[in-house]
Amino acid sequence: MTKKEQQKIEAACEDFREENLRIYQTDRHVEMLLPILYDDNDGACVFITPTSNGFIKVSDGGETSFHQMLTMENIRDLCMRYELQRENMPDDDPPFECEIFDVVNLDNLDHAIWRIIMAIRDSYEYVMANRIISRIEQR
Repeated sequence: MTKKEQQKIEAACEDFREENLRIYQTDRHVEMLLPILYDDNDGACVFITPTSNGFIKVSDGGETSFHQMLTMENIRDLCMRYELQRENMPDDDPPFECEIFDVVNLDNLDHAIWRIIMAIRDSYEYVMANRIISRIEQR
């Protein structure tokens, strides 16, 4: 690869990052867009919020359960798999918003973000399984 080709590729990667990995700040949290789409084509993101005791809450904002039409059993499984916490919610029928999160110190922020990302990724297993179950029940 020539130096010119490398520079063009790096510039294209920077453009991709600027377009698809945006970070927004509100008065309550920082929202980081991810280059992942939920099953309904809405973009996934991670919400990062400081807590009153000096820790950082990293969360999906309840979007994974809502957009992926997950059950509480699905949410519990994902949280156990990635050692995440979840809101205490009744076993309602989807769609509902049940926040998946972790509370960490700033030094562990990247680890918590990756666990949320992996939970979002693995939620597709449940999307497909729930579709299969639904089709079988319709027969």
